Order: sequence, then structure tokens, then C-alpha cells
Amino acid sequence: MKRTAIVSSCVLLLLLSALDKPASAQTPGPVTNLVLQTNADCSITASFAQAPGASLYLLTVNFNGSPLLFSGLPIVNIPFPAALFGPTALVSSVLPMPPGSYEVRVTPVAGTLSGPTASFTLLHACTGGGTTLAVPSFILPITPVGNNVTLSWTAVPGATVYDIQAVWLQTGQVFTFPVNGTSITASGPPGTYQIRIRARNAGGASPYSDAVPVALGVTLRTGALQVTLTWDQANDIDLHVIEPGGSHVYYASKTGTTAFLDVDNVQGFGPENVYVPQGSAVAGDYQIFIVHYSGNALTNSSITVVTNPGTANERRQTYVRQTSVGNPAAGFNVARANILLNTITEVTGTRSTFDLDMRPKETEPAAAAAGGSR
Repeated sequence: MKRTAIVSSCVLLLLLSALDKPASAQTPGPVTNLVLQTNADCSITASFAQAPGASLYLLTVNFNGSPLLFSGLPIVNIPFPAALFGPTALVSSVLPMPPGSYEVRVTPVAGTLSGPTASFTLLHACTGGGTTLAVPSFILPITPVGNNVTLSWTAVPGATVYDIQAVWLQTGQVFTFPVNGTSITASGPPGTYQIRIRARNAGGASPYSDAVPVALGVTLRTGALQVTLTWDQANDIDLHVIEPGGSHVYYASKTGTTAFLDVDNVQGFGPENVYVPQGSAVAGDYQIFIVHYSGNALTNSSITVVTNPGTANERRQTYVRQTSVGNPAAGFNVARANILLNTITEVTGTRSTFDLDMRPKETEPAAAAAGGSR
């Protein structure tokens, strides 16, 4: 999402694939000024000058003479798009690395042509680290515009830099970049991201903040109530809201009396979004729940509920529900929101099957055309 790409040692280079197809047909120039350095918090940063004509770089990391492993897989020829970098490329472990010998090899690529490989070896002996920095918090709401988003956060006394980490849920790619100051405007491919932040100085880094969902390339409407669902797997998770008068708003009945489902998602990761326009709220509770409709991967769903967003009376709560088996006959409670009383209350347990739609989803267009609510 920025011109610097930094990857956590815990999520190091997670199947990072090229974002842009190279257009050059000429052999790229050499990588120059490749250097590895140990940071004060025992993380390692590699830097190099961009190679002329390169569209991506293949990165190999060896540890004590053997390929460094991530989740049992060797970090060998992992592609980094050149567009992620500025004139000087930075790739960092972010988190402390164990002592040992690290060798980084970088090969510039343009189309099917490769330039000469550059390498640098570092004897990493750092065993320190540690910090007492507080954890920064994002200032909410975060409102993307197209593929751009402005992030702001609270300042942490003693911090000299902030690391922002964004996980692109559609691909699993992890982008982490340092920022001086307390705000940045960034851009990225359309999709759903989980974003978190930490503070850092020469003595080390704070823990990361809780992740917040950010959807790029889609406009989520808001109003007196906004409920947004994202999740971390390519399963089909559905957002449901039952209005005080009993109208059921979900994928097959997107228009209620006061609430509307304006964004639906069946490919995975979300977002799904239900909102009540300003001035339309009625007395009573809006009941919020989710259904793990299909797919059997263990899934963490994040549901953010906001009443009176953007006003002095704004209330905001985010809840997480973990599910593992696709079952249209099982609904999981999240919360109830009373807009006029400006309250949000968590609700646990499951829903009655009366509130669920167990029809195959191929009936969705017909159901929606017919009003859909049962």
C-alpha cells in the first residue's frame, strides 16, 4: 500500500506475487548498493537501489547457509513488484530475528529476462531489544475514497517511527511500512485489508494494535447506523439485520423498512454492509447476526457496529465471531443496536432457524426480485 515494502518475520513473504505484469522486453540493469543492517530492536533491514528497467525482484534469504523457512517453506525467489518501492527499496523483518548468518540475494527481472543477482551477507549477533512504548490507536472512522485511504493515529511519547502493517485478505500478502508522523494517505489494489500499527524507537517496538478492517475500491454507505462485516477466509459469510418492526435485511432481501444492504460479497473476505439513513431510524432494537453460509475453513469474522457515526454521539463496537463449518441453518448472534437510545449491546448464542434462509443461493435473484423476506 506504500512505496516501501516490509514483511513481518512472523508472516514473512506470505506467497507474495507480482501485482503488475512487466512490460519491459530488455534485460534489466544490476541491483546496486545492496546492504543488510541490524536494527536496534534486532530486526534486519535490507536496502538496495532499484535496478534500471526492473519490473520485479526475486528475493532469496539464507540463514546459516540454508534457505530461511516460513511455515516450512523456503524463502527462495519470492517476487516483489518494483512498483512497491521508491528509488531505494527496503525489505525488513520488522520483528527481532535470531542471531546467525543471513544472506540476501536479489535478482532483477523484466518480462522473461533476468539481470545479475546481487548478494550481501550479515553476521547478525543482536540479542537485545525491548521497549516500554505504548500501543498507538487508529483514529476512527477510517473512510477510504476509491483505492485511497487516509490513516491517522494517536501519538506515542518516545516513538520515532510507526510501523503500519496491512494484510490483503484476498491474497494473504502482508505489507508493512514505516511512517514518520501520525498520518499518511496510502493506496492499494481493490480488496479487503486488516490494518494494524505499532510504535518504534531505537530501543524497540510496542506490540501491534488490534487490527481494523479497511475496504478499498468499494463505497460503504453510512447513516444513523452502519454495520460492516469482513472475514479472513474465502468462505461465504452473510450479514443479517432484523429491524424493530421485523423486516429481515440480508442477501435475498436487501431493502428493509429503514435498513439497506448496499454491499454484498460471496467470494470471501467481505465487506458486507448494512446501513440506516439519517432520519430513518425507528424505536427499538436492530438485531445483528451472521451466518457461515458455505466453506469449511476456520474463519474469524469481524463485525463493526456504529451508531450516529461522525457525530459527537458516535458509539462504535467491533465484535469477532469464529466459525468453521458452512451451514445455512446456523446463525450466530452479534449485537443489538438501539439507534434512538444510542446503545450497542453484544449478544451471544445462536439464532432460531425461523430467522434463517436455508434455500440454495441460486434462488437469490428470484428471492430478491420477490422481496425475499419470509
